[in-house]
Amino acid sequence: MHQDIPEILKMLPLSDSTVKRRIEEMPVNVEKNLISILQNSSFSMQLDESTTADNNALLMGYVHYFDENNTLREEMLFAINLITDRRGLSIFNTVKSYFTKNNIPLNNIVACATDGAPSMVGRYRGFVAYLKEEVPNVLYIHCVVHRQHLVGKYLSTSLHSSLTIIIRAINKIKSNAKNDRMFRQLCQDNNEDFIMLLLHTEVRWLSKGTSLARFVALYDSVIQFFESNNETNLCQQLKTVKNDAFYLANIFKRFHDVNLQLQGANKTLIGCQSIVSLFIDKLELLHYNLLKREFHQFPELSSIKDDVTPEDIDRFSSHLNELKLDMDDILKLKVYDWMKNPFTANIEEADTTCQEELLEIRYDEESKHKFDSGGYENLWQSKKMPVLYPNMRKMIFSLLIPFPNSYLVESGFSAVNHIMTKERNCLNISERGDLHLFLTKIEPDIQYLVSQHQPQGSH
Repeated sequence: MHQDIPEILKMLPLSDSTVKRRIEEMPVNVEKNLISILQNSSFSMQLDESTTADNNALLMGYVHYFDENNTLREEMLFAINLITDRRGLSIFNTVKSYFTKNNIPLNNIVACATDGAPSMVGRYRGFVAYLKEEVPNVLYIHCVVHRQHLVGKYLSTSLHSSLTIIIRAINKIKSNAKNDRMFRQLCQDNNEDFIMLLLHTEVRWLSKGTSLARFVALYDSVIQFFESNNETNLCQQLKTVKNDAFYLANIFKRFHDVNLQLQGANKTLIGCQSIVSLFIDKLELLHYNLLKREFHQFPELSSIKDDVTPEDIDRFSSHLNELKLDMDDILKLKVYDWMKNPFTANIEEADTTCQEELLEIRYDEESKHKFDSGGYENLWQSKKMPVLYPNMRKMIFSLLIPFPNSYLVESGFSAVNHIMTKERNCLNISERGDLHLFLTKIEPDIQYLVSQHQPQGSH
Protein backbone atom coordinates (compact mmCIF):
# COMPACT_ATOMS: atom_id res chain seq x y z
CA MET A 1 0.00 0.00 0.00
CA HIS A 2 1.30 3.45 -0.90
CA GLN A 3 2.00 5.81 1.96
CA ASP A 4 0.53 9.31 2.07
CA ILE A 5 2.74 11.96 0.51
CA PRO A 6 2.75 14.16 3.67
CA GLU A 7 4.04 11.20 5.66
CA ILE A 8 6.79 10.55 3.12
CA LEU A 9 7.84 14.22 3.19
CA LYS A 10 8.11 14.13 6.97
CA MET A 11 10.58 11.25 6.67
CA LEU A 12 12.92 13.15 4.36
CA PRO A 13 16.13 14.12 6.21
CA LEU A 14 16.05 17.86 5.38
CA SER A 15 16.91 20.61 7.82
CA ASP A 16 15.10 23.96 7.94
CA SER A 17 18.02 25.66 6.23
CA THR A 18 17.98 23.06 3.44
CA VAL A 19 14.31 23.68 2.78
CA LYS A 20 14.99 27.43 2.78
CA ARG A 21 17.76 27.02 0.19
CA ARG A 22 15.52 24.90 -2.05
CA ILE A 23 12.80 27.56 -1.89
CA GLU A 24 15.33 30.29 -2.71
CA GLU A 25 16.57 28.39 -5.76
CA MET A 26 13.14 28.22 -7.41
CA PRO A 27 12.48 31.98 -7.76
CA VAL A 28 16.08 32.49 -8.94
CA ASN A 29 15.44 29.93 -11.68
CA VAL A 30 12.17 31.61 -12.62
CA GLU A 31 13.82 35.04 -12.75
CA LYS A 32 16.66 33.78 -14.96
CA ASN A 33 14.18 32.25 -17.41
CA LEU A 34 12.25 35.53 -17.58
CA ILE A 35 15.40 37.62 -18.00
CA SER A 36 16.57 35.42 -20.89
CA ILE A 37 13.31 36.27 -22.71
CA LEU A 38 13.49 40.01 -21.99
CA GLN A 39 17.08 40.27 -23.19
CA ASN A 40 15.96 39.62 -26.76
CA SER A 41 12.42 40.97 -26.98
CA SER A 42 10.44 44.18 -26.52
CA PHE A 43 8.21 44.58 -23.49
CA SER A 44 6.29 47.12 -21.43
CA MET A 45 6.69 47.86 -17.72
CA GLN A 46 4.40 48.61 -14.82
CA LEU A 47 6.14 50.32 -11.91
CA ASP A 48 5.23 51.56 -8.45
CA GLU A 49 6.71 51.92 -4.98
CA SER A 50 5.24 51.62 -1.50
CA THR A 51 6.33 51.58 2.14
CA THR A 52 6.26 48.18 3.81
CA ALA A 53 5.48 47.33 7.42
CA ASP A 54 9.19 47.53 8.34
CA ASN A 55 9.42 51.09 6.90
CA ASN A 56 11.35 50.05 3.80
CA ALA A 57 10.53 51.61 0.44
CA LEU A 58 9.78 48.70 -1.89
CA LEU A 59 9.97 49.22 -5.65
CA MET A 60 8.05 46.63 -7.66
CA GLY A 61 8.05 46.09 -11.41
CA TYR A 62 5.96 43.94 -13.73
CA VAL A 63 6.56 43.27 -17.42
CA HIS A 64 4.21 42.55 -20.33
CA TYR A 65 5.70 40.64 -23.25
CA PHE A 66 5.06 38.12 -26.02
CA ASP A 67 6.53 34.70 -25.36
CA GLU A 68 7.92 32.29 -27.95
CA ASN A 69 4.35 31.23 -28.84
CA ASN A 70 3.27 34.85 -29.50
CA THR A 71 1.15 34.75 -26.31
CA LEU A 72 0.96 37.83 -24.09
CA ARG A 73 2.37 37.23 -20.62
CA GLU A 74 2.32 39.35 -17.46
CA GLU A 75 5.08 38.62 -14.96
CA MET A 76 6.64 40.18 -11.91
CA LEU A 77 10.25 41.11 -12.75
CA PHE A 78 11.63 42.47 -9.49
CA ALA A 79 10.91 43.75 -6.00
CA ILE A 80 13.80 45.90 -4.76
CA ASN A 81 14.22 48.02 -1.64
CA LEU A 82 15.12 51.65 -2.35
CA ILE A 83 18.14 52.39 -0.18
CA THR A 84 17.48 56.03 0.71
CA ASP A 85 14.82 58.30 -0.79
CA ARG A 86 11.99 57.67 -3.27
CA ARG A 87 12.81 60.41 -5.75
CA GLY A 88 12.63 59.90 -9.49
CA LEU A 89 16.42 59.72 -9.92
CA SER A 90 16.75 57.07 -7.19
CA ILE A 91 14.01 54.97 -8.79
CA PHE A 92 15.58 55.30 -12.24
CA ASN A 93 19.07 54.40 -10.98
CA THR A 94 17.67 51.34 -9.22
CA VAL A 95 15.88 50.15 -12.37
CA LYS A 96 18.85 50.90 -14.61
CA SER A 97 21.21 49.08 -12.25
CA TYR A 98 18.98 46.00 -12.31
CA PHE A 99 18.79 46.04 -16.11
CA THR A 100 22.55 46.52 -16.47
CA LYS A 101 23.31 43.72 -14.01
CA ASN A 102 21.10 41.31 -15.95
CA ASN A 103 22.10 42.48 -19.46
CA ILE A 104 18.60 43.68 -20.37
CA PRO A 105 18.77 46.63 -22.83
CA LEU A 106 16.75 49.63 -21.69
CA ASN A 107 15.78 50.13 -25.32
CA ASN A 108 13.68 46.98 -25.10
CA ILE A 109 11.17 48.96 -23.01
CA VAL A 110 8.44 50.23 -25.35
CA ALA A 111 5.99 51.53 -22.72
CA CYS A 112 5.80 52.24 -19.00
CA ALA A 113 2.71 52.60 -16.79
CA THR A 114 2.73 54.29 -13.36
CA ASP A 115 0.21 55.77 -10.93
CA GLY A 116 1.05 59.38 -11.82
CA ALA A 117 2.93 60.26 -8.62
CA PRO A 118 5.33 63.26 -8.93
CA SER A 119 8.35 61.04 -8.37
CA MET A 120 7.25 59.01 -11.39
CA VAL A 121 5.99 61.63 -13.86
CA GLY A 122 7.73 64.88 -12.88
CA ARG A 123 8.60 66.77 -16.05
CA TYR A 124 12.27 67.25 -15.20
CA ARG A 125 13.11 64.95 -12.28
CA GLY A 126 10.53 62.21 -12.49
CA PHE A 127 11.38 58.59 -13.32
CA VAL A 128 9.73 58.83 -16.74
CA ALA A 129 11.79 61.96 -17.60
CA TYR A 130 15.04 60.11 -16.86
CA LEU A 131 13.81 57.05 -18.76
CA LYS A 132 13.00 59.15 -21.84
CA GLU A 133 16.55 60.48 -21.85
CA GLU A 134 17.73 56.91 -22.37
CA VAL A 135 14.73 55.67 -24.41
CA PRO A 136 13.25 58.71 -26.23
CA ASN A 137 10.40 56.81 -27.92
CA VAL A 138 9.07 55.06 -24.81
CA LEU A 139 5.31 55.46 -24.36
CA TYR A 140 4.16 56.66 -20.94
CA ILE A 141 0.75 55.55 -19.63
CA HIS A 142 -0.88 57.19 -16.61
CA CYS A 143 -2.82 54.37 -14.91
CA VAL A 144 -6.43 54.71 -16.11
CA VAL A 145 -7.75 53.48 -12.75
CA HIS A 146 -5.97 56.21 -10.80
CA ARG A 147 -6.96 58.85 -13.32
CA GLN A 148 -10.61 57.82 -13.26
CA HIS A 149 -10.47 57.91 -9.46
CA LEU A 150 -9.12 61.48 -9.57
CA VAL A 151 -11.94 62.52 -11.90
CA GLY A 152 -14.46 60.98 -9.51
CA LYS A 153 -13.16 63.23 -6.74
CA TYR A 154 -14.24 66.38 -8.60
CA LEU A 155 -17.24 68.01 -6.88
CA SER A 156 -18.71 71.49 -6.88
CA THR A 157 -18.49 73.51 -3.66
CA SER A 158 -22.05 72.69 -2.60
CA LEU A 159 -21.76 68.95 -3.34
CA HIS A 160 -18.40 68.78 -1.58
CA SER A 161 -19.94 70.45 1.46
CA SER A 162 -22.80 67.91 1.42
CA LEU A 163 -20.35 65.01 1.15
CA THR A 164 -18.38 66.38 4.11
CA ILE A 165 -21.52 66.41 6.25
CA ILE A 166 -22.35 62.83 5.25
CA ILE A 167 -18.86 61.57 6.06
CA ARG A 168 -18.92 63.39 9.40
CA ALA A 169 -22.20 61.66 10.27
CA ILE A 170 -20.80 58.25 9.32
CA ASN A 171 -17.64 58.85 11.38
CA LYS A 172 -19.76 60.00 14.32
CA ILE A 173 -21.29 56.54 14.45
CA LYS A 174 -18.40 54.34 13.34
CA SER A 175 -15.63 55.96 15.41
CA ASN A 176 -17.43 55.36 18.71
CA ALA A 177 -17.85 51.73 19.79
CA LYS A 178 -20.98 52.44 21.84
CA ASN A 179 -22.62 54.40 19.01
CA ASP A 180 -21.79 51.63 16.58
CA ARG A 181 -23.38 48.97 18.82
CA MET A 182 -26.49 51.08 19.41
CA PHE A 183 -26.86 51.81 15.71
CA ARG A 184 -26.59 48.12 14.80
CA GLN A 185 -29.32 47.30 17.30
CA LEU A 186 -31.52 50.06 15.87
CA CYS A 187 -31.07 48.67 12.34
CA GLN A 188 -32.07 45.22 13.55
CA ASP A 189 -35.18 46.63 15.26
CA ASN A 190 -36.10 48.45 12.03
CA ASN A 191 -35.60 45.27 9.95
CA GLU A 192 -33.03 46.97 7.74
CA ASP A 193 -31.22 44.98 5.04
CA PHE A 194 -27.90 46.10 6.60
CA ILE A 195 -26.92 46.70 10.19
CA MET A 196 -23.85 48.90 9.86
CA LEU A 197 -22.41 51.83 7.91
CA LEU A 198 -19.18 51.64 5.94
CA LEU A 199 -16.24 53.98 6.46
CA HIS A 200 -14.91 56.01 3.56
CA THR A 201 -11.15 56.28 3.05
CA GLU A 202 -9.17 57.95 0.29
CA VAL A 203 -6.72 55.04 0.28
CA ARG A 204 -9.23 52.53 -1.05
CA TRP A 205 -10.33 53.39 -4.58
CA LEU A 206 -13.85 52.00 -4.31
CA SER A 207 -14.78 52.96 -0.74
CA LYS A 208 -16.66 56.18 -1.53
CA GLY A 209 -19.24 54.49 -3.75
CA THR A 210 -19.96 51.66 -1.32
CA SER A 211 -19.96 54.00 1.69
CA LEU A 212 -22.56 56.34 0.16
CA ALA A 213 -24.73 53.48 -1.09
CA ARG A 214 -24.87 52.03 2.41
CA PHE A 215 -25.59 55.45 3.95
CA VAL A 216 -28.54 56.00 1.60
CA ALA A 217 -29.89 52.50 2.30
CA LEU A 218 -29.86 53.26 6.05
CA TYR A 219 -30.77 56.95 5.79
CA ASP A 220 -33.99 56.75 7.84
CA SER A 221 -32.27 54.81 10.63
CA VAL A 222 -29.39 57.32 10.65
CA ILE A 223 -31.84 60.21 11.12
CA GLN A 224 -33.69 58.30 13.83
CA PHE A 225 -30.42 57.53 15.62
CA PHE A 226 -29.27 61.16 15.75
CA GLU A 227 -32.72 62.37 16.80
CA SER A 228 -32.74 59.93 19.71
CA ASN A 229 -29.26 61.12 20.74
CA ASN A 230 -30.16 64.83 20.65
CA GLU A 231 -27.79 65.56 17.74
CA THR A 232 -30.20 68.22 16.49
CA ASN A 233 -27.75 70.26 14.44
CA LEU A 234 -26.21 67.30 12.57
CA CYS A 235 -29.63 65.76 12.06
CA GLN A 236 -30.94 68.96 10.47
CA GLN A 237 -27.89 69.19 8.21
CA LEU A 238 -28.45 65.62 7.01
CA LYS A 239 -32.06 66.42 6.15
CA THR A 240 -30.89 69.46 4.21
CA VAL A 241 -28.38 67.46 2.10
CA LYS A 242 -30.64 64.43 1.59
CA ASN A 243 -31.16 65.04 -2.12
CA ASP A 244 -27.42 65.54 -2.64
CA ALA A 245 -26.70 62.31 -0.78
CA PHE A 246 -29.05 60.27 -2.98
CA TYR A 247 -27.66 61.84 -6.16
CA LEU A 248 -24.03 61.25 -5.13
CA ALA A 249 -24.82 57.64 -4.23
CA ASN A 250 -25.96 57.07 -7.83
CA ILE A 251 -23.01 58.84 -9.43
CA PHE A 252 -20.35 57.19 -7.30
CA LYS A 253 -21.99 53.83 -7.90
CA ARG A 254 -21.32 54.37 -11.60
CA PHE A 255 -17.72 55.39 -10.92
CA HIS A 256 -17.45 52.30 -8.74
CA ASP A 257 -18.63 50.04 -11.57
CA VAL A 258 -16.35 51.52 -14.25
CA ASN A 259 -13.45 51.40 -11.80
CA LEU A 260 -13.95 47.66 -11.41
CA GLN A 261 -14.02 47.22 -15.18
CA LEU A 262 -10.68 49.02 -15.56
CA GLN A 263 -9.02 46.90 -12.89
CA GLY A 264 -7.68 43.40 -13.33
CA ALA A 265 -5.02 41.51 -15.19
CA ASN A 266 -4.78 41.04 -18.98
CA LYS A 267 -6.18 44.49 -19.77
CA THR A 268 -5.25 46.28 -22.99
CA LEU A 269 -5.33 49.89 -24.17
CA ILE A 270 -7.98 48.97 -26.74
CA GLY A 271 -10.29 47.48 -24.12
CA CYS A 272 -9.79 50.34 -21.64
CA GLN A 273 -10.40 52.92 -24.37
CA SER A 274 -13.76 51.31 -25.09
CA ILE A 275 -14.71 51.32 -21.39
CA VAL A 276 -13.77 54.99 -20.92
CA SER A 277 -15.49 56.10 -24.14
CA LEU A 278 -18.67 54.29 -23.15
CA PHE A 279 -18.62 55.89 -19.70
CA ILE A 280 -18.28 59.39 -21.16
CA ASP A 281 -21.22 58.76 -23.51
CA LYS A 282 -23.27 57.51 -20.57
CA LEU A 283 -22.54 60.68 -18.61
CA GLU A 284 -23.87 62.74 -21.52
CA LEU A 285 -26.99 60.60 -21.61
CA LEU A 286 -27.50 60.99 -17.86
CA HIS A 287 -27.15 64.75 -18.19
CA TYR A 288 -29.72 64.87 -21.00
CA ASN A 289 -32.29 62.76 -19.14
CA LEU A 290 -31.80 64.54 -15.84
CA LEU A 291 -32.72 67.85 -17.46
CA LYS A 292 -36.01 66.22 -18.48
CA ARG A 293 -36.53 64.97 -14.88
CA GLU A 294 -36.16 61.38 -16.08
CA PHE A 295 -34.81 59.48 -13.07
CA HIS A 296 -34.74 55.96 -14.47
CA GLN A 297 -30.92 55.96 -14.48
CA PHE A 298 -30.87 57.40 -10.94
CA PRO A 299 -32.61 54.71 -8.87
CA GLU A 300 -31.79 56.27 -5.48
CA LEU A 301 -32.84 59.73 -6.59
CA SER A 302 -35.95 58.27 -8.21
CA SER A 303 -37.16 57.04 -4.80
CA ILE A 304 -37.42 60.68 -3.64
CA LYS A 305 -38.16 62.34 -7.00
CA ASP A 306 -41.09 64.31 -5.58
CA ASP A 307 -38.66 66.08 -3.23
CA VAL A 308 -36.20 67.02 -6.00
CA THR A 309 -36.43 70.75 -6.73
CA PRO A 310 -35.51 72.62 -9.96
CA GLU A 311 -32.50 74.03 -8.09
CA ASP A 312 -31.36 70.46 -7.39
CA ILE A 313 -31.71 69.54 -11.06
CA ASP A 314 -29.62 72.54 -12.08
CA ARG A 315 -26.93 71.67 -9.54
CA PHE A 316 -26.79 67.99 -10.50
CA SER A 317 -26.84 68.61 -14.25
CA SER A 318 -24.08 71.20 -13.87
CA HIS A 319 -21.97 68.61 -12.06
CA LEU A 320 -22.53 66.01 -14.79
CA ASN A 321 -21.71 68.54 -17.48
CA GLU A 322 -18.44 69.49 -15.83
CA LEU A 323 -17.24 65.95 -15.30
CA LYS A 324 -14.46 65.77 -17.84
CA LEU A 325 -12.17 62.76 -18.01
CA ASP A 326 -8.55 63.79 -18.42
CA MET A 327 -7.66 60.70 -20.42
CA ASP A 328 -6.55 62.21 -23.70
CA ASP A 329 -3.69 59.78 -24.22
CA ILE A 330 -6.16 56.88 -24.02
CA LEU A 331 -9.06 58.44 -25.92
CA LYS A 332 -6.87 59.82 -28.72
CA LEU A 333 -5.17 56.51 -29.45
CA LYS A 334 -5.74 55.61 -33.07
CA VAL A 335 -7.54 52.27 -33.07
CA TYR A 336 -8.53 51.09 -36.53
CA ASP A 337 -11.70 49.07 -36.98
CA TRP A 338 -9.73 46.15 -38.44
CA MET A 339 -7.82 45.81 -35.16
CA LYS A 340 -11.05 44.88 -33.39
CA ASN A 341 -12.56 42.91 -36.27
CA PRO A 342 -10.49 42.38 -39.43
CA PHE A 343 -13.28 40.36 -41.07
CA THR A 344 -15.86 43.16 -41.33
CA ALA A 345 -13.74 46.34 -41.42
CA ASN A 346 -13.55 48.49 -44.55
CA ILE A 347 -10.31 47.53 -46.29
CA GLU A 348 -10.04 50.84 -48.12
CA GLU A 349 -9.89 52.75 -44.82
CA ALA A 350 -6.95 50.67 -43.55
CA ASP A 351 -3.33 51.69 -43.92
CA THR A 352 -2.02 50.77 -47.38
CA THR A 353 0.71 48.58 -45.86
CA CYS A 354 -1.97 46.38 -44.28
CA GLN A 355 -4.62 46.23 -47.01
CA GLU A 356 -3.34 43.08 -48.75
CA GLU A 357 -2.87 41.27 -45.46
CA LEU A 358 -6.35 42.33 -44.38
CA LEU A 359 -7.77 40.82 -47.55
CA GLU A 360 -5.80 37.61 -47.07
CA ILE A 361 -6.90 37.09 -43.48
CA ARG A 362 -10.56 37.15 -44.54
CA TYR A 363 -9.97 33.87 -46.35
CA ASP A 364 -8.11 32.34 -43.41
CA GLU A 365 -10.60 29.95 -41.80
CA GLU A 366 -8.31 29.14 -38.88
CA SER A 367 -8.03 32.82 -38.00
CA LYS A 368 -11.81 33.20 -38.24
CA HIS A 369 -12.23 30.37 -35.78
CA LYS A 370 -9.77 31.95 -33.33
CA PHE A 371 -11.59 35.27 -33.58
CA ASP A 372 -15.00 33.67 -33.04
CA SER A 373 -13.78 31.70 -30.04
CA GLY A 374 -11.80 34.42 -28.23
CA GLY A 375 -12.16 37.81 -29.91
CA TYR A 376 -9.43 40.03 -31.31
CA GLU A 377 -7.03 39.38 -28.42
CA ASN A 378 -7.06 35.65 -29.11
CA LEU A 379 -6.68 36.27 -32.85
CA TRP A 380 -3.64 38.55 -32.69
CA GLN A 381 -1.86 36.22 -30.25
CA SER A 382 -1.90 33.39 -32.76
CA LYS A 383 1.57 32.01 -33.32
CA LYS A 384 1.40 32.47 -37.09
CA MET A 385 0.48 36.17 -37.01
CA PRO A 386 4.05 37.59 -37.05
CA VAL A 387 4.86 35.33 -40.01
CA LEU A 388 1.78 35.63 -42.24
CA TYR A 389 0.63 39.14 -41.34
CA PRO A 390 3.74 41.04 -40.16
CA ASN A 391 2.50 44.56 -40.97
CA MET A 392 -0.79 44.19 -39.15
CA ARG A 393 0.96 42.45 -36.27
CA LYS A 394 3.44 45.33 -35.99
CA MET A 395 0.67 47.93 -35.75
CA ILE A 396 -1.43 45.99 -33.24
CA PHE A 397 1.68 45.25 -31.15
CA SER A 398 1.90 48.87 -29.98
CA LEU A 399 -1.64 48.69 -28.56
CA LEU A 400 -1.60 45.21 -27.06
CA ILE A 401 1.71 45.23 -25.20
CA PRO A 402 1.48 48.44 -23.05
CA PHE A 403 -0.04 48.19 -19.58
CA PRO A 404 -3.12 50.45 -19.31
CA ASN A 405 -3.07 50.41 -15.49
CA SER A 406 -0.90 49.67 -12.46
CA TYR A 407 -3.22 47.02 -11.06
CA LEU A 408 -0.64 44.24 -10.89
CA VAL A 409 1.85 46.13 -8.72
CA GLU A 410 -0.99 47.26 -6.45
CA SER A 411 -1.99 43.61 -6.09
CA GLY A 412 1.66 42.78 -5.48
CA PHE A 413 1.79 45.17 -2.53
CA SER A 414 -1.32 43.48 -1.14
CA ALA A 415 0.59 40.20 -1.37
CA VAL A 416 3.46 41.81 0.55
CA ASN A 417 1.07 42.70 3.36
CA HIS A 418 -0.25 39.15 3.29
CA ILE A 419 3.23 37.65 3.62
CA MET A 420 4.70 40.14 6.09
CA THR A 421 2.43 39.35 9.01
CA LYS A 422 3.03 40.61 12.52
CA GLU A 423 5.05 37.50 13.24
CA ARG A 424 7.15 37.94 10.07
CA ASN A 425 7.59 41.72 10.05
CA CYS A 426 11.39 41.40 9.96
CA LEU A 427 11.33 39.35 6.75
CA ASN A 428 13.52 40.85 4.03
CA ILE A 429 10.86 40.63 1.34
CA SER A 430 13.13 41.83 -1.46
CA GLU A 431 15.85 39.23 -0.79
CA ARG A 432 13.76 36.18 0.05
CA GLY A 433 12.00 34.26 -2.70
CA ASP A 434 8.61 33.99 -0.99
CA LEU A 435 7.08 36.97 -2.79
CA HIS A 436 8.34 36.00 -6.23
CA LEU A 437 7.04 32.44 -5.92
CA PHE A 438 3.72 33.75 -4.61
CA LEU A 439 3.19 36.07 -7.61
CA THR A 440 4.85 34.32 -10.55
CA LYS A 441 2.98 32.32 -13.17
CA ILE A 442 6.17 30.73 -14.53
CA GLU A 443 6.86 27.19 -13.40
CA PRO A 444 10.41 26.64 -12.12
CA ASP A 445 12.45 24.05 -13.99
CA ILE A 446 12.45 21.39 -11.29
CA GLN A 447 14.35 18.84 -13.38
CA TYR A 448 17.18 21.29 -13.90
CA LEU A 449 17.26 22.25 -10.22
CA VAL A 450 17.38 18.61 -9.16
CA SER A 451 20.22 17.93 -11.59
CA GLN A 452 22.33 20.62 -9.87
CA HIS A 453 22.35 18.68 -6.58
CA GLN A 454 24.37 15.60 -5.82
CA PRO A 455 22.25 12.78 -4.33
CA GLN A 456 23.35 11.89 -0.82
CA GLY A 457 23.58 8.27 0.17
CA SER A 458 22.71 6.99 3.62
CA HIS A 459 25.28 7.69 6.35
